[in-house]
Amino acid sequence: MKKFTLLFCLFVYSLTSFAQVNLDDGLVAYYPFNGNANDMSGNKNNPSHNNATLTTDRHGNPNSAYHFNGKNNYMKIPNSKSLNTADELSIVLWVKPTGFYMGKCFNNMLIMKGDNDYRQGNYFLRFADPYSGCDNTDVKKEIFYGTGDAVASTPFINLNQWYSVVWVCDNVTVSLYIDCELKASVPANYISFSNRYDLYIGHLNNSQYPYWLNGDLDDVRIYNRAITKEEIMLLCEKVQTPPKKDSSANLSYSILNCNKEPFNISQSQNIKSYKWNLGYNGTAKDESFSHFYKPTGVETEENSFRFIIDDKQNLKYKWVLGND
Repeated sequence: MKKFTLLFCLFVYSLTSFAQVNLDDGLVAYYPFNGNANDMSGNKNNPSHNNATLTTDRHGNPNSAYHFNGKNNYMKIPNSKSLNTADELSIVLWVKPTGFYMGKCFNNMLIMKGDNDYRQGNYFLRFADPYSGCDNTDVKKEIFYGTGDAVASTPFINLNQWYSVVWVCDNVTVSLYIDCELKASVPANYISFSNRYDLYIGHLNNSQYPYWLNGDLDDVRIYNRAITKEEIMLLCEKVQTPPKKDSSANLSYSILNCNKEPFNISQSQNIKSYKWNLGYNGTAKDESFSHFYKPTGVETEENSFRFIIDDKQNLKYKWVLGND
């Protein structure tokens, strides 16, 4: 048999998939308010009562947020197992205050699960002047705060302005982010988030302290875990969700002084899909294939091989080239 020579220029890459943030992980309730108040988490935590009014969201999209009139508008979500968790919880929402509650104790309730403010197992997010007590309030000094005494000292709330509010408890620390900035961080001292009460949005279910919300709400999320700093930055729109990226392997080669000779490319890991570019000889999409290059009297052109890995894994690949 006529001998032949294969000259390989092999570029070896350590192939790492780009980890994708999964904002659905641990999501127990999600209200994007796109035309309705349905829970889009898949847990069926839909409101049994809703008399708020659809309005324009922070991006200017009509019927994509809800307005609460500060008098009698609220949403009630029946208690469910998914809305109760032992020691970790995250609440994410967007709010545009359009007025301040001037009833007894002056609080403006965003979201509340429980019958009062500070009973073990209850959780909430609100804004008010927390230092005035129930005697007086300064509407120029109202701030956000949540369960566990996570009080944001700033910003003082302006009406008709959208705010991103993210409250997180990992059972070690309770953190509060306003517009992507950490504004409060306090020890958790063990807080549970399990009770028998319904979840209310825009209202505290208490006839003496109703705490009606006057404002717009959008993109309300509840997680049964502590979301990460990266996820917080995505949800408060500090950064855009990164596009999915393909990982690829590139190889170049030349074949000198040979007749019709085969070579094989193999791999041992699971791959999502394949696209093999064989130059002027065509393409292949199968996991395993054989291809013969016909001699043309000149060196074959450089050819590239590309594949897409499962982006939920972090994999490395070893590519073997040879004539066997």
